[in-house]
Amino acid sequence: MKKLIVLILVLHFGVCDAQSIETDFSKGTLIIKSNIFSINGIDSYWEYDVAFVDANKSAHVELVQLVRQRLIEANSNEILMELDLTTFIDIQEYEIATLKNRQGFPDDFDINFDDFTDLQFRTMLASSGNQEYKVYLFRPETKSFEFAKDLSGASLEDGILLDPKNEIATYSSKGGGGLYSFKKIYFDKGEIKYSENYWNTATDLFADEETSFIFHYQKIIDNVVVKKIEIPKRIKNEGLESIYSPFFEWVSTFKK
Repeated sequence: MKKLIVLILVLHFGVCDAQSIETDFSKGTLIIKSNIFSINGIDSYWEYDVAFVDANKSAHVELVQLVRQRLIEANSNEILMELDLTTFIDIQEYEIATLKNRQGFPDDFDINFDDFTDLQFRTMLASSGNQEYKVYLFRPETKSFEFAKDLSGASLEDGILLDPKNEIATYSSKGGGGLYSFKKIYFDKGEIKYSENYWNTATDLFADEETSFIFHYQKIIDNVVVKKIEIPKRIKNEGLESIYSPFFEWVSTFKK
């Protein structure tokens, strides 16, 4: 019976063969395998647990959402990492054929600058522009990927920003009322050297013409705050985002 259902699915989707799509009745999902690709010199493939998108059953193209995905070594079938997407707020929809041919990561994402490709996955995209990312660090000694809580975080950009020349990873987020924050992690030989936090808080309004902010700075080594600076600023009110340019300029030019 299972082989018959698989055959029907293969005929329906055309591009998928019997090795790339299976059914898992216990979970009510389809299992889709991608083509083999290389990451950090390891021949691997993605194995996806997917569910059909109900709203698109009448569409010409069948769409699915990811439930789980596993990175598997092609030769040994060993799981290199596993991701549970049921906790994600931002879950994208895919065509099955797209998943089969999807590598799913940029080769140049090396968050700790040790010359190995790491993985980042967007878990949330808010209307404010905030995006949350989970990071998985490649461990050459085990040839597998490990969830890195300290390196996961928010970004207003499409991904955590990396500066390979200076070995810095930059995170950013936005709150209401012109509140922003930045975090910079500095690396040395693949390990965290120290981090810096920048953020602003609003204090008082001055005759609706100016807002008083405090610009905050912290330097952290081994989870201990070793330096703290607070600088009061008055910003002319020119709309909700009047703090944007002054704060960003301060972060980029601030002398510790």
